[in-house]
Amino acid sequence: MSTPPHMQLFYFAVGFAIAAVLVFIIGCTPSTDSAVYRQPEIVLIPPPLPEPKMCCAALIPSCEACKENISVEYWLRNTCGEGATDAEYAGWDDGPIWMCLTTVEN
Repeated sequence: MSTPPHMQLFYFAVGFAIAAVLVFIIGCTPSTDSAVYRQPEIVLIPPPLPEPKMCCAALIPSCEACKENISVEYWLRNTCGEGATDAEYAGWDDGPIWMCLTTVEN
């Protein structure tokens, strides 16, 4: 003959109460023995990275400047030199080759 369901619930409640009383009386203090207890390590979480900038993939000055996160004027000056107004992609030979357009003043 099995135990009726209401008695099973009663036994569970009594067992749970006894366990709670024992935990309350005995307590749950951690050991101070250095072999058993260590101070918790503080882990610093780095700040989130900024959202990546979306740049076009065309081989034109504005896309290349965007990829390098600089202005088009600065990219033209670094790639073509002073006085450059525009650049066109002219091929690839150990890196991109740019045909630079400049204005010449007399």
